[in-house]
Amino acid sequence: MAKLTGAALRGLSMACVVVAPSLFLGGGSAEVVLLAAAAAAVFVFLEYAPGAPSLVEFRDAPPYNRIRFAVLAACLSVGVVLSMDGAGPLPDLVRAIATVAGAALDVAGSPLAPMVGSAPPALRGDVAAMGGTGLIVMATACLAFARAARDDGWPFRQGTFNPWINLPTFDPQARDVVARLRRDGTINVALGFAVLYLSPSLAMALGGLPADGPLLLIWIVSLWVLVPFCLILRGIALRRLAQLLSRAPRHGGWALG
Repeated sequence: MAKLTGAALRGLSMACVVVAPSLFLGGGSAEVVLLAAAAAAVFVFLEYAPGAPSLVEFRDAPPYNRIRFAVLAACLSVGVVLSMDGAGPLPDLVRAIATVAGAALDVAGSPLAPMVGSAPPALRGDVAAMGGTGLIVMATACLAFARAARDDGWPFRQGTFNPWINLPTFDPQARDVVARLRRDGTINVALGFAVLYLSPSLAMALGGLPADGPLLLIWIVSLWVLVPFCLILRGIALRRLAQLLSRAPRHGGWALG
């Protein structure tokens, strides 16, 4: 029962994040937004409710997926605040911080520069602010997870690590497990940076970012941060597992603690 309740709360949280930008800003098709929220909620619930393996990796190794959720929520929240009318202490503070972050990171060599360049001139300030804040959130989350994994014993804080549940697409019984984990981790980190730098070029090739409303722009910039972040985070996690297993080759089904 507790497992079903937890899965339901996760699904509801995901639905709220999907719906929130539309509720605050308006725009978009209500039917499409509700359908997307329902699909996200059902997917998350079905991933966490059963005891069998699912598509979500590190399902029972918090805070891995909680950090991914938090980064998405943070990026969307900043985008909503920047797009809302009106003033107040908190919105003004968020706008000021986001503007400084965008100005600091919109420089040559930064992935933010081509992203800003792919936006219509009238929206480049908002894209710089949203993207710059997103990059800072992304970097902070990666560093926080890497430190927690090193100092807090992740992912074995609950005693054991079940590769069948947490890495459903990885064969833990095959040979050279440590080497494959290191290789896959390195590939994921490299791919994350590649996506971060190359996706603005793809957007520019497709005609640039849209100028027909803030809602779509917020989602595009948030996903531009989230997708590379998830790849880099997965790479860090896999290399952490490789590091731990290299210290204990006779890991007994990875039940370390």
